[in-house]
Amino acid sequence: MAQASDILAVAAREIGTVEQSGNRQKYGKAYGMDGVYWCMQFIWWCFQRADKALFMDGGKTASCGELMRWAQAHGQWVTKGYRPGDVLIYDFPGTAYKTDHCGICESVSGQYVTAIEGNTSNGNTGSQSNGDGVYRRKRKLSLVLGAYRQKYTDYRAQLQKRSGLEDKTMDCLAAYKYGSDLIRKQATMK
Repeated sequence: MAQASDILAVAAREIGTVEQSGNRQKYGKAYGMDGVYWCMQFIWWCFQRADKALFMDGGKTASCGELMRWAQAHGQWVTKGYRPGDVLIYDFPGTAYKTDHCGICESVSGQYVTAIEGNTSNGNTGSQSNGDGVYRRKRKLSLVLGAYRQKYTDYRAQLQKRSGLEDKTMDCLAAYKYGSDLIRKQATMK
């Protein structure tokens, strides 16, 4: 099963991808509905590349509102304590919708969140929810309505339970260049 870092790696490789005229891009083509607002299609596409089962249990949506309702119904909706890999849903002021846009959380620092987003603008000018490409964006935390949190496997906890290693030993393993791969392999060994 993929981890948040796997989803973020897929998304990060897409930064700088821009659409063709009329909202046309590869994410909409893959989804089967090109030429529309595509922020959620980008999210879906990233999960398809890393682990299909992590996105709505293998489901599909191009709607921020639909994803929010699904996450709420399945106990996977959070409104604080955002983590890398969470799918953030934004509510921009002055719009007719509560679920304007989405992105994959990379980090939270103070009153700001950094996310990789599709169909946004590369700055504060231009449309934030119907831009032209995939960009890393830093936004005020107050714009986040909530987030869909996937059920990532906690390999660290699995390995620690299985092996009895102390926290400081696990921290040392995690700090190693290939630590996350090592932890995952050790946790899943038969």
